[in-house]
Amino acid sequence: MSTTHIILSLSIVVLVIILYAGRTFFQKEKHVVPKKPNRRTAFRLSLLNQDCWFYPASSGEPEYRGLIRDISITGMKLHSLVDLGEIDEITVEFGFLQESFTLTGQIRRRKILENDFYEYGVHFHPLDEKTEQKLFKVLWEKSKEKIVI
Repeated sequence: MSTTHIILSLSIVVLVIILYAGRTFFQKEKHVVPKKPNRRTAFRLSLLNQDCWFYPASSGEPEYRGLIRDISITGMKLHSLVDLGEIDEITVEFGFLQESFTLTGQIRRRKILENDFYEYGVHFHPLDEKTEQKLFKVLWEKSKEKIVI
């Protein structure tokens, strides 16, 4: 074999390697991001400053004032200046559109916010069908209200 054939063969091999490396270099990598499971199973209404009163479920009298940040028929996000410590179950009283509700639930999340507020994620105990329908209707009607700034 002549040196010309060897040089030509090596050139072809180098060219194939360069083309293959360039193809993989310029190919976009596909990043697979796992989907986060949606824990919410119900329509949720965000609110600005809806007052509520709450107390430990073992107690019986509204003791603390809070603000409902969002709410659904399954739970709510509550802000308050009160540190509930180890209390796991609370009863919340609130009203929308001339309807009053008293619901008991389990505290599932606790978070301290920058402005000395505590944020609680409350999961309501199962509601009877009538209360659930009434709450859903009220939340739906409240969601239709226009916000004027």
